[in-house]
Amino acid sequence: MMPKVGQLLRWYDNPVLNPEGEHCDIGIVKEVQIDGESFFDNDEYAYVVIIDWCKGPHHSEHDQHEYEESIQTNEIVVVE
Repeated sequence: MMPKVGQLLRWYDNPVLNPEGEHCDIGIVKEVQIDGESFFDNDEYAYVVIIDWCKGPHHSEHDQHEYEESIQTNEIVVVE
């Protein structure tokens, strides 16, 4: 489930409360840092992913736990 640089992603604000997708965004995986460290605590992770988003534009940084949880809850969906 490790993200790949260049992967296209769609972010849903809240797919249950916002099924119309009016607050959605499209992003691309800019960088994957292997053996990354969390930016919010001192836990170590297998990777940290940096995503460039269209709206803004801005980027976001997610440790392995945050990213995988977002994928499992369909907050972030990989676009094929």
